[in-house]
Amino acid sequence: MARHKLSVVNYLGSCYAQIDEKLFEHVLLNLLSNAVRYAPEGTEITLRLEMENRRILLRILDQGPGIPQDNLKNIFEAFYRVPGSATGGVGLGLAIVKALIEAHGGRVYAQNRKDMSGAEFVVELPYESPPADLEDGR
Repeated sequence: MARHKLSVVNYLGSCYAQIDEKLFEHVLLNLLSNAVRYAPEGTEITLRLEMENRRILLRILDQGPGIPQDNLKNIFEAFYRVPGSATGGVGLGLAIVKALIEAHGGRVYAQNRKDMSGAEFVVELPYESPPADLEDGR
């Protein structure tokens, strides 16, 4: 079993999005397991929560090899695997993640970290105003 350091950075404090918690758990587990699979043991995986233009952004950053630039546009397609990537799975995980996030009115994409030290997966969800009973602290 690979070991990594997991960091959670929350720039929002609290936020509200309408999500199905079980489906979103599946999204998180899939994205985290990909980070663990491709990042070398002992490296850091970061979950960062922030907001931009009334969109909640969840960023999952790893310190792996990154994704070849010409493969970035295809990795969310069903059965697609980056040529030469580690074996395991059939190439459905990221396609399922994309479908689940889009069903929640969001989008997901991948890019290489700006410092070229790994991959970054970004989940964007629409920010929702909390229901009145949550706003009042009840």
